[in-house]
Amino acid sequence: MKQEDKDGIKEALEVYLSSNNMTQNEFAQVSEVNPRYIIAIRNGESTVGNTVIADKWYRKVANIVGYKIEKVYWEPKQTNQLLRIMATLEDARKYGYTNTIIGNTGSGKTYTTGLFAKKNWKDVFVVTIGSNDLIADVINKLMAALQVPDTSKHIKKEFTGQFRSKSQRITRIINHIKELKAKELYPMIVFDEAEYMSPAVLRSIKELYDNLKGICAIVLLGTDQLVDKIEGMKKSNKPGIPQFYSRIRFGIRYLEDINKNYDLFLESVTDKEVRKFIKSVCDDYREVHDLLVPAMREADRLDVPLTVDLLKKILGWEDC
Repeated sequence: MKQEDKDGIKEALEVYLSSNNMTQNEFAQVSEVNPRYIIAIRNGESTVGNTVIADKWYRKVANIVGYKIEKVYWEPKQTNQLLRIMATLEDARKYGYTNTIIGNTGSGKTYTTGLFAKKNWKDVFVVTIGSNDLIADVINKLMAALQVPDTSKHIKKEFTGQFRSKSQRITRIINHIKELKAKELYPMIVFDEAEYMSPAVLRSIKELYDNLKGICAIVLLGTDQLVDKIEGMKKSNKPGIPQFYSRIRFGIRYLEDINKNYDLFLESVTDKEVRKFIKSVCDDYREVHDLLVPAMREADRLDVPLTVDLLKKILGWEDC
């Protein structure tokens, strides 16, 4: 890595720590970079003892503080979806609301929430639900995101099962969040890909809601499959689901459909045929990114213009 980039990362780190009222130890914890490396970088040193700080650690710091080492091909755009998500998250965090944000796949829910969580690193915690996650998996992910101490590890083995019950772990999570609120923070939990939540997980969200109303914002991100799933379970009178639905019903926020004009993302693309091609094959913002960014990098690598032929070559569509 060039020394000028290392110097730039050092300067960006100082600005980031100051603007976020963050200590270097807190930054080390968030970034998962050795605190000794952080100290060395702040001092303009590239070694710790006899150990040279590897470039990957500089890159980790750069990614968090927003220093761009390489050419940037994709920047946040003020789409209607981004503005709506940001506004919903801001209000939820400030007032402890429970909201459900419903939008099409690729509309920027995960991306925008990541930007929001990065800005509010002290009290916004994101948990991504997996398609095979059981309630125990989600609880473990939530404890990890919140960095809740797992005190059961210090209990004698024969008693471990008792102290690792799901109910007691949820209680530990609730108490931890209340401690954050007592420190005058605005705790917020975001569950991404919430359409994968099982009935047991949804009931646990209800328990969190009942114990943390007005204390901690709870936001679910999902597609319309989430609402269809909950309404279906409500009609079937699944235990706890009607009660859960009544708590989230008026907090559901729908994003408008994706504008497939994509002009915001194509401002740097001058070739009209390329713009036309991208608009014809992409169904959402994520697909625009996944098609455009690799193509722009490849065009720069080959030092050639960005053309439809290049896009088709990258996709393996030369004969199409």
